[in-house]
Amino acid sequence: MNKVLLIDGSQVLLDITKRILERAGYTVHCAVGAEGAREILADYSPDGIVLEVDLSDATGLDYYNELREKTSVPIMVLSNNKGDELTALQAGANDFLKKPFDYEIMTARIGAMLKCTEKEGTH
Repeated sequence: MNKVLLIDGSQVLLDITKRILERAGYTVHCAVGAEGAREILADYSPDGIVLEVDLSDATGLDYYNELREKTSVPIMVLSNNKGDELTALQAGANDFLKKPFDYEIMTARIGAMLKCTEKEGTH
């Protein structure tokens, strides 16, 4: 079973997304903000990360760079701002999804992202 870490500034959105991904068969951990993610990642190795740009204690794109220094797992970036897409992809994000999004599309894209990394052997 694939393990996913969701990082967002909103507990409500984390709860909704977690339920949907768990129904799709994922094991999901949630972190509110960058500090919450740091604490979880100290003891948890996800197969993929879904990172919202609008965090409560950091900008997601700055935190993305911090994550990349520590892990090579695939990262999907979420944002309300379409302008963040190019920045995220140029920084090396594996995928980008503009909010609001369809949860079925999100689930399918996470699955595709994780399958690609399994085939590449980066897992």
